[in-house]
Amino acid sequence: MSQKEYEKWLNYALYLLTLKMRTEAEVKRKLNEKQVEVETQRLVLAFLNDNGLLDDVAFARLYIEANANRYGAYRLRAYLNRKGVSERDQEAAFESADIEASPEARARHVLSRKVESLNIDWNQVSNDYAYRNKVYGKLARFLAGRGFSSDIVKTVVRERLSHEFFDEF
Repeated sequence: MSQKEYEKWLNYALYLLTLKMRTEAEVKRKLNEKQVEVETQRLVLAFLNDNGLLDDVAFARLYIEANANRYGAYRLRAYLNRKGVSERDQEAAFESADIEASPEARARHVLSRKVESLNIDWNQVSNDYAYRNKVYGKLARFLAGRGFSSDIVKTVVRERLSHEFFDEF
């Protein structure tokens, strides 16, 4: 590998990082797509890491902070896994993330916004057991799809439905 070759791929990696923040795995994947030699990849990644240009923990922390009010931990972790962030880095990011609300509070907020957008007949919910279960299922599936745990989903949906019609739900 020549110095010119190294500089070419380093400039390419720097260009990728100017477009958006990326994980080490993403940069490595891009370099692999361009069929860059393994030794050159190692040197480029080492330079980027040594100079603080690649930081998977910072990437994960920023993503978590930006999306915690919309998604639960499962969905956040799934995204970070797809981006190639290690479990250790994810744990460090979750510990250092500045998330003000608890998972339950975030789920309540997400559910409130969803309920506002739905056309639910609350009188029918309080009188019709089948309709009530249909609404419960719809809201529970929505929160589960957003990555909230089943315990949080059950608690928050039951809380919301009992708040609406003061029943035994």
